[in-house]
Parts: sequence; structure tokens; C-alpha cells
Amino acid sequence: MCTRVQLVHEQAFRDVIRHKSAQQITYDCCNGWEREEPKSESCSKPICSAHCQNGGICTSPDTCSCAAGFTGKYCEHDINECNEEKPCDQTCINTVGSYFCKCREGFVLQADQQSCKKSDLKDDDAFEARDLENEIESGDNEDVSDRLQKLERSLANERVHTNELQKSLQATYNVVDTLKSRLSTIVSVTSF
Repeated sequence: MCTRVQLVHEQAFRDVIRHKSAQQITYDCCNGWEREEPKSESCSKPICSAHCQNGGICTSPDTCSCAAGFTGKYCEHDINECNEEKPCDQTCINTVGSYFCKCREGFVLQADQQSCKKSDLKDDDAFEARDLENEIESGDNEDVSDRLQKLERSLANERVHTNELQKSLQATYNVVDTLKSRLSTIVSVTSF
């Protein structure tokens, strides 16, 4: 028996990969920070692990800056302004993120939306003192003390404003006197 060798040609393909070395700078953000946009070079956007609530804004890692009336790590707690600040003369009603004041019967809420004035009195500065006297007799001493402190602060502020106004008026009078003097000098010089 004889053996034969045959030469066969077939098409063959092979993948050629050419590697090019290129330099690319990449930036890693510090913990708690990320890029505003994927291609941005700076890491200026803070990351809060929980969403800031009630209008709060994430201002640094895991720290929310809360809108007025809210507190907490993620602005999740409503501030009870009625207990914290005691802003109202008579009745304070806390709401979510704010508060409002009401007056008892026979009183009218003033333009500052905090003070109450007896509705039957006209230009009477003693209305609040008489109202406090009634509360002292009824035994509500804690509220009375807070209201007295508020009245004292209000009177002190009014005194400061009055003193500032007097100083401003005096300075104005001095300027007017100086101008009058200069004017009379100019008039006397020009008349010769």
C-alpha cells in the first residue's frame, strides 16, 4: 500500500492587537465628596448618606443646612418656636416649620404679628401692664416672667432708638448751623 501527502491551502484569519501607551490623569474624590458632573475635575459636591428633609441642603459630608423652622442632622425635626423663642404676647400656635400668634378675646393682634393690644383702648401704653397684672392674679407666673422680659427688651430697644434719633437730629442741627454760617459769610463777601 502506498501513502500519499497532499498539500491544501485554506484562508485563515488572526486578530492583531496593537497597544499604544497613553497617559491619562484621573482624580479620586475624598470621602464624602463627588463630582458635580462626571467629566468635572473638581470634587465639590458633598454627599449626605440620607436625603436632607424639609427644604434642607447638603452643604458638607453628612451635614444638612436646614431651612428656618427645622433642625436635626437631616433637618428632620420641626423647631417649636413657641417653646424655644416665646415670640407671642399671648397665644402661640406652632406649625410645621413656623408658628403664628393669636390674641385672647378683647385683644387685637398688632402689625408685628406678635403683640396684642386691648381692642377698647386707644394709644394707651399701659395696656400690657394691666394685662400682666390680670395674669399675675391668675397665677401664670412663668408666662408672666417671659412677657416681662420681652417688655423690658422692647423698652430698652426703644430707648436705644430714641437716643440714636436724638444724636442724629443733633448732628443734623450742627450741619445746618454750619451751613447757615457759611452762607452768611458768602453773602457778606459777595455784597462788597
